[in-house]
Amino acid sequence: MAGKVELPSAEIPRPRFDALPPPDLWSVKYERRSDTLHIQTTPPRAALAVDVDGEFWVRVDPSNGDVVGFEIEDFQRAFLVRHPDIAASWRQARRKSGQSPEWRDWLATFLTFIRRQFADRVAGQQPLPKPM
Repeated sequence: MAGKVELPSAEIPRPRFDALPPPDLWSVKYERRSDTLHIQTTPPRAALAVDVDGEFWVRVDPSNGDVVGFEIEDFQRAFLVRHPDIAASWRQARRKSGQSPEWRDWLATFLTFIRRQFADRVAGQQPLPKPM
């Protein structure tokens, strides 16, 4: 999958997908009505949102490039359809409580998937200069 990440018009480092925190340091919220998945580190941190090839938004700490969150719109209707390798574990996890082993397993699967599928999309990009 080749693609391009659209960075906002402020100087920020490339998102560091290789340094994602472990699953127990993230919180997950799914909004059924809007079909939007929100994942963020705990505690929440200030961040800029970066569009990753129209697939999802990654929230990046502008001071160091740490990935501190994700927002995926049309999560079940589109994202999981395009990425069935994580859909089965999602269906199993969403039936459980947010602290269950199934949730942690799904989140670990999701973070590994993100690292493998999307890190290469930002690997060669340089930070953008601050606007004048």
